[in-house]
Amino acid sequence: HLVGNHSYYHQNSFGFLSTKKVMDELEKTNRIIEENTNLKIKFFRPPFGVTNPNIAKAVKNLNLHTFGWSIRSFDTIAKDPEKVYHKIISNINKGDVLLMHDTNELSVKVLEKVLKYLDQNNIKTITLDKLFNLKAYG
Repeated sequence: HLVGNHSYYHQNSFGFLSTKKVMDELEKTNRIIEENTNLKIKFFRPPFGVTNPNIAKAVKNLNLHTFGWSIRSFDTIAKDPEKVYHKIISNINKGDVLLMHDTNELSVKVLEKVLKYLDQNNIKTITLDKLFNLKAYG
């Protein structure tokens, strides 16, 4: 997997921040990641997938690449792992970017099954840097 920036506070109001405040938050996150991993982050996924001109300016000023997803698993709100699993596998194709979270056990259970499904169906998993031929770290 890759390490990327997802903001520092992940606040609901992220889409309403000024360019300066977005930059401050992204720079703080990048600094903490670099201090702890020696990685200079180049990838950013905005909280809630929200972007706008202020966020775009901040991302451009920091020379980051913004990524979203093509399939949302709803793993943070769903209660039934089977429903989440079937929602994913009924929609997934080569080249898709799957949004999942590492904040609950349901996601871990579903991911294990999804990875088996992908393997059985000859769908290879790769990191975003390889999918888009970009450098993940500076």
